[in-house]
Amino acid sequence: MISKEDIKRIRKTLNRSTAAMAEIVGVKQAAWERWETGVKPQHQYRPKLDKLLAHIDGRKGRDHD
Repeated sequence: MISKEDIKRIRKTLNRSTAAMAEIVGVKQAAWERWETGVKPQHQYRPKLDKLLAHIDGRKGRDHD
């Protein structure tokens, strides 16, 4: 399960605003901001968020087996 810390880390690592991240994921900025405060993302957005998280973890050299 993706946490609010993961959501913030995605945005900060990619150096994007909440508005930019919302556009990338396909939600309103207010939704992204709610996710950063602990509201769980709706089911249909979780695969994209997981993919973004895996991408930034890969950039940091983490292994995903």
